[in-house]
Amino acid sequence: MSDVRVALLSVDTARFSVASLRPTLDGFKSLVGGWLEAVRLPGHPGLWLYVNEEGRLMGLPTNAEASRLAGQLIVGPAVAVRMDDEGNEVSLTDDDLKVLGDA
Repeated sequence: MSDVRVALLSVDTARFSVASLRPTLDGFKSLVGGWLEAVRLPGHPGLWLYVNEEGRLMGLPTNAEASRLAGQLIVGPAVAVRMDDEGNEVSLTDDDLKVLGDA
């Protein structure tokens, strides 16, 4: 399994930071601080956010930029990923990064 390019968005910033990492469940869980929930970005096929599934129950703060992109309330850190047709994480494209705000 090779590394993929993802974009991370903490609640403290309004910009994504790009990282390269091995796409593992444990790796993504550590980035969002718990179990994963995948949220599709409307109007952008293949673009998803991973967020903490229990973030609202945990009282995590609102992630305004991720909420804007997703068209729904997102709390806590978010990880933007691209998924292929088989549901595998693949590297974000340059166009994806433009959608995310020129991360």
